[in-house]
Amino acid sequence: MGSKTGHTFDKSMKEKINILRDFLGGLEYQIQFCDGRMLQALEREGAGLLRMAKVCLSKERRMQSTQGETPSTWEQSTSSGMFYHSRAAHSDSNTPGHGDR
Repeated sequence: MGSKTGHTFDKSMKEKINILRDFLGGLEYQIQFCDGRMLQALEREGAGLLRMAKVCLSKERRMQSTQGETPSTWEQSTSSGMFYHSRAAHSDSNTPGHGDR
C-alpha cells in the first residue's frame, strides 16, 4: 500500500468505506437466514478487520471518556489502532464527518 496523499488517499479511503457499508447491509440481510456457516466464515475471514475495528473503537471510547487513560499505541494488542484518530464525542454534531453519511 504505502502512503497516499490528497485525492488518491481520499478516493482509496472512500472506496473502502463504500465496500464496507455495502457489505454491512448484506450482513444485516443474512441474519434472517440464521446460517451459522456464514457467521463462521465472517469470524474466520474477517478476523483481522474485526480485531482492528474493536481496537480502534475501544481507543476512541477511552479517548472520549473523562475517566479513561490515554491508550498506549505501542502495545502489541493495540498496534493496529496506532494511526486511528478518534472522533469527537457523539454529542458534538458540528464536527467534520458527522451528519455527512
